[in-house]
Amino acid sequence: MNEWKVEEVLSALLESGKIALRFYDAPDARLKSDSSLVTAADHAIEHELQQIFEDVENGSFLIGEETVDSKSKAYLDEAFRKTAWIVDPIDGTAPYAHHLPTWGISIARMEDGVITDGGVYLPTTGEVFITSDKGILFAAGAGDATVSDLEPLSIVKRAPDISDMIAVTQSVVKRGSFSLKNPVQAMACAVFPLTYLLLGRISGYMGTLKLWDIAGCLALLHRAGFVCVLQEGGDLGPEVTNDIYHLEPDDPRRWFIRSRVFCGASREMIDYLLEGVS
Repeated sequence: MNEWKVEEVLSALLESGKIALRFYDAPDARLKSDSSLVTAADHAIEHELQQIFEDVENGSFLIGEETVDSKSKAYLDEAFRKTAWIVDPIDGTAPYAHHLPTWGISIARMEDGVITDGGVYLPTTGEVFITSDKGILFAAGAGDATVSDLEPLSIVKRAPDISDMIAVTQSVVKRGSFSLKNPVQAMACAVFPLTYLLLGRISGYMGTLKLWDIAGCLALLHRAGFVCVLQEGGDLGPEVTNDIYHLEPDDPRRWFIRSRVFCGASREMIDYLLEGVS
């Protein structure tokens, strides 16, 4: 599959959610070599998405968290020259493995090294977000949704306010400090806070992320006119390049964004977040 087709992406997201929920009570979690968790559902979902999206003979490749290490350099070079589907079968595996609700499934399309579209499904809330040529489509209670159930998303853009919720990744808590007086939620998941920026439930986000953590949400945020910047300077755009991501095969931080990421509705919000970082 080479093109972004809302109906097929929706179907893939919802089927992935059903797989995740089947394993939810007994996730069979184990530690990977990097000390992060992986579950049976991660592998089952990525296999499902591989069957849907990967078609190497026709120039369609898959970059997924659980299988990317098995891909050859030649395969990945072709993926960056042609169509690649960047998937995170469960973003938030740690909360998922502990039966917490803050996890979701992310799919993004990349063409010639540029992210063009994205979709996210949050099975515990039933919320689904998908880019389309009309903007962003959304549904709540979407477990058995069809395209006709999707509606244009009512985007909420918040200005900085001391009462609003700020979300941060675990790395901010473990390795840094954040001094704003806002309520703060540390989350071992990117798709929940980043999609909730669009709904106005979260006002700002900051953290350290890998490509598949943010790819689907990045497409959604750009489509909505939100801003993502790097702490070291510059915008986090749709281009996936070695200047922004660690992409070299021998890099121990391969696939990580090179700088902490800040996301919000405006430059004003980004400046506000940066004031609270040390």
